Amino acid sequence: IGDALATGLQRERTEGPSTSLEQPSGVLILAPDSEPTFSTPAADEMLSALHDTDARTGAHLPSPVAAAVAGLRANGKPRQQVMSPTPLGLIAIEASSGGSDGSVAVVLTLQRPTGPPTVPADWPLTPQEREVVQRLISGDSNRAIAEALFITENTVQTHLRNIYGKLEVTSRNQLLARLFHGSA
Repeated sequence: IGDALATGLQRERTEGPSTSLEQPSGVLILAPDSEPTFSTPAADEMLSALHDTDARTGAHLPSPVAAAVAGLRANGKPRQQVMSPTPLGLIAIEASSGGSDGSVAVVLTLQRPTGPPTVPADWPLTPQEREVVQRLISGDSNRAIAEALFITENTVQTHLRNIYGKLEVTSRNQLLARLFHGSA
């Protein structure tokens, strides 16, 4: 834990403070009485977002952080993690024992959404078919695919028939099942 904290603090010192969450993680150190003794600028920004969504007013720690710390102290495990939605996005709050004195280290990490998967390189598709599949993966309708690719809906349907034949599937659902599970 100490090495991770040292690395995070060194990175923040080297790269400068983050005011727009360029750094997706922040560090908060709490004394045994749960009073903050240290926090990085990224942690301050995420704490502010957590306070904005917290029903408890006037508390020095937002509810999700307090819950992670309480869970850590109650269950005796080395770590306790809580997730909380905020206006910045989903924040992971991980509390770890900071030492024998009862201090707690809290790492706040903004969870960046991942994009849709890409079409596997080994699928035997033409560039146009790959584009159709990529848009299908993203949830586009046939009409939206047609508009984006400047083709007709009939052409989209033709591409889909060809794609289904090449991949040995019969529907969108089977294509997506093959993509996510490797089977039809």
